[in-house]
Amino acid sequence: MKGVDVMNIVERVKNILLQPKTEWPVIEPEQTSAQALYTGYIMPLAAIGPIAMLVGLSVVGVQVPFMGTTRLPFSSLLSQMLVSYVLGLAGVYVLALIINTLAPTFGGTSNLTQALKVAAYGATAAWVGGVFHLLPSLGILGLLAAFYTLYLLYLGLPVLMKSPPERSLGYTVSVVIAAIVLFVVIGAISASFVGLPRAVTQSREEQKVTKELEQAGKSLESFTKGLEKAGQSSGSTQVGGESSTNLGDAMQAAGNVMQAFNRAASGGKTMEPVDFRHLKELLPESVDGMQRAEVSGEKSTALGMTISKAEARYTGEDRRVIDVTI
Repeated sequence: MKGVDVMNIVERVKNILLQPKTEWPVIEPEQTSAQALYTGYIMPLAAIGPIAMLVGLSVVGVQVPFMGTTRLPFSSLLSQMLVSYVLGLAGVYVLALIINTLAPTFGGTSNLTQALKVAAYGATAAWVGGVFHLLPSLGILGLLAAFYTLYLLYLGLPVLMKSPPERSLGYTVSVVIAAIVLFVVIGAISASFVGLPRAVTQSREEQKVTKELEQAGKSLESFTKGLEKAGQSSGSTQVGGESSTNLGDAMQAAGNVMQAFNRAASGGKTMEPVDFRHLKELLPESVDGMQRAEVSGEKSTALGMTISKAEARYTGEDRRVIDVTI
């Protein structure tokens, strides 16, 4: 694929999304290069999400309860979207390196070009789903589209990387976990670029960031070793749940990576979410003539991220019900 051929892109997108079982064998023997994949497929499709989000947040706006439509400044969003786009392009190549490195662990054959093809064409659903960011309220549909990527990877890995079909699930799970960590890291680095001038002018914060990045590196090394153990376990019979333990260790390490990079992006500080009790106080007693019937709140932690939320249910005499979440 030379240059940007729109018709070729559309045809490939249609086939990989609608007929992945027959399209992966077509992709497997194709002769290409990293440059051709990037200019002819990855760069155009990877731009869909950032452009749609830029328009959605700055032009369309986000509906905020009790506050109406909120629009974010175009100029500040533009710089962040550009950084995210460039890092996303780099992330595809890093994901290809991960796919290539893990191939022998799951009985496959290392081939970086094939691995890049898996990373590029496997991400098609997520990239196309980025168009839903034009309307922020439909962002959840983009997330659902991203889940289809898991299925595409599951079908493509054994075809292009020559791994045994019976080990495809373990291979896919390992790649997906690595991808989650990778793109959380990209998000953290993107946030740190936005706050770079402040970090440059404060040497103490620079030291904190460096320390947190070193810790993130150690956590990432632990995560990689956990993946390797999980991959080795998937190919043989285990006693006492060793395979589950290895995968659990990898997940814990992934959480550690996310925590470390989050602290690095915030200048070495540990950011605590707002106490859910305070969030509950923001929920009004009544909404549109309906009275608050139930109210609850909680703080939860998953993969190194702590989230607070408060929920309330409002009911009216005409049996109307509204659920509000902060």
